[in-house]
Amino acid sequence: MNFNTIYIKKTIEIEFQTKFKIMKTLKIVLIALLIISLANISSEAKNYLQMESSEMIINLTSDAFDDAHSTYMAIHFAEMGLSNDLEVIIFLNVHGVRLLETAAGNLSFRGESLVEKLSSFVDQGGKVIVCPMCMQAYGMDGSNLPANFELGEATSMMNRIKNKPVVFTY
Repeated sequence: MNFNTIYIKKTIEIEFQTKFKIMKTLKIVLIALLIISLANISSEAKNYLQMESSEMIINLTSDAFDDAHSTYMAIHFAEMGLSNDLEVIIFLNVHGVRLLETAAGNLSFRGESLVEKLSSFVDQGGKVIVCPMCMQAYGMDGSNLPANFELGEATSMMNRIKNKPVVFTY
């Protein structure tokens, strides 16, 4: 072998050893980063699981005149929440405010009055918040709002949402 061949072999060998060391170091760094990332994810998951909400909001947008079943299920599910020690709010929103119309007193599902079921929900400790703009869209105002119902304000629902409640929409 001549000098050039030996030099080239030695150079290739040194380059290979250097690249191998770099790859080995890079592998160790990547494994360390993966372990750190998994630890952070695990910590975040644990924090998320510990943030159990005890508040449930039923966003009732269904028109009880067209879909009594959805309205009934919303109120029924809200009652189930109360029986499981949750703070439950029914938010009458969009067409849901029609439950406040006088004619809604005649609405029922499977023989149960929807208005009476909503009133019973409040008697059991539930809250009803009514969207004022939605009432206006149907020509209603807060003057005939039942005493135990709350007329929503700009911040009333937003403040509740900050508490990360569980929300169901019917």
